[in-house]
Amino acid sequence: MELSWSDAILAGVGAAVGYLLRRVARDPARLVRLMEIAQIVVRAVEEMGAVYGWDGAMKKSEADRRLRRLAALHGLRMGGEEADTVIEAAVADLKGAGIQLSRRRPAAGAR
Repeated sequence: MELSWSDAILAGVGAAVGYLLRRVARDPARLVRLMEIAQIVVRAVEEMGAVYGWDGAMKKSEADRRLRRLAALHGLRMGGEEADTVIEAAVADLKGAGIQLSRRRPAAGAR
């Protein structure tokens, strides 16, 4: 049986998500909570980025800031590398699940 390109990509994304998650999996319950928060943050930042015309670097910066803030509100402290890893895993997980991230054009007059 041959794998299609989409199957190969999904397999690669799954492997990448697993690798990234193992890097921060000191406490499984903590990791699950961080991933839940990160997925919400990534979706929200994608929407804001579409409205305001943000590039990838701006979206990553905003996601990092918001993830750390929300995690702290839940009593979860995290370092920079851990935040980057969780954000990357959330993006890969959402894309791998076939959840389309926003593709709207910037609103008139938006930055």
